[in-house]
Amino acid sequence: MTSFSFSGKHVADDAMKILLVDDDEDLLTIAKNLLEKDGPRLSIDVAMDGEAAYALFMKHGYEAVVSDYQMPKMDGLELLRRIRENDAEIPFILFTGKGREEVAIEALNHGANRYIQKKGDPATQYAMLKDAVIREIRSNRAHEALRESEHMFRMFTELAPVAIMIHMDERWVYVNPAAEKLIDRLEHEIVGSSIWDIVHPDHRGLIERRRDDWLHGKPERDEVELKINCEKDIKWAGMKVRPITYNNKKAFLVVAIDITERKKAENALKESEILFQRLIDQAPVGIIRVGLNENVLEANRAMSDLLGYDPMEIQTKNPRRFVHPANTEIHRNN
Repeated sequence: MTSFSFSGKHVADDAMKILLVDDDEDLLTIAKNLLEKDGPRLSIDVAMDGEAAYALFMKHGYEAVVSDYQMPKMDGLELLRRIRENDAEIPFILFTGKGREEVAIEALNHGANRYIQKKGDPATQYAMLKDAVIREIRSNRAHEALRESEHMFRMFTELAPVAIMIHMDERWVYVNPAAEKLIDRLEHEIVGSSIWDIVHPDHRGLIERRRDDWLHGKPERDEVELKINCEKDIKWAGMKVRPITYNNKKAFLVVAIDITERKKAENALKESEILFQRLIDQAPVGIIRVGLNENVLEANRAMSDLLGYDPMEIQTKNPRRFVHPANTEIHRNN
């Protein structure tokens, strides 16, 4: 099953840049050494109070902030509030020896991702902290990549000259401007509506039969031509359908073009051929069509009556058979 993905800002082995804040200089040194040791690479800048940390945050790009609670000049909660005013997504972990429940609740209410207490063996607690930081950064990177992917997809589809639509659970969940033009309806009128509002009843059975092929990604069966119900009239659309994952659910990506004029031309040609055939069949004079290899392609009823053979039998004969010997030279020259 297809899933959209585009290159994100980070790759898996990028160093993770962290801002570590604590007013205890000895603890900062220990924490920095333990966090940068082994495993995924962490690049750590340190600050000893909230104001210095905020200045570094505004100057440099970090992927996570780990802060103590009680510090001079600006405490951890105020630092959290300031950072959230500028960045709602960056992981923020409050890492403190102050274990009051109200502090933890306030931190989480203001957007902290985690609240971890400083207690127990330093090696163990910093290993736990490092694991939490890495998990939060990887999660944030994944969400960032998803947002970028969605942005790139929308940018591509908004500019695409062909209709691009997504349906899930038999309802349209996305249409681009070209799809609005094809269907003659606005996006808000299409999104949320049933796919059967657009698929013409003549072709509902076709779509239902093809659905299993599309779910199993059979490329030889992913193209279909069908009539669609538009705002003002009925159009023909040529569609290519592929299964995708959309918002973590199975869905179908539909790319469509308007083939109404082509279908009209095909129908006009077919009607012309029928009319031409009728004229040949009903002509009062004998008509015979001969191929380049001198094989008889067709003979009308008048020619059948003239030659005394059934029309199908005439097609098994060499046309020279019907030429009088006196006219053989004329036939050869022509």
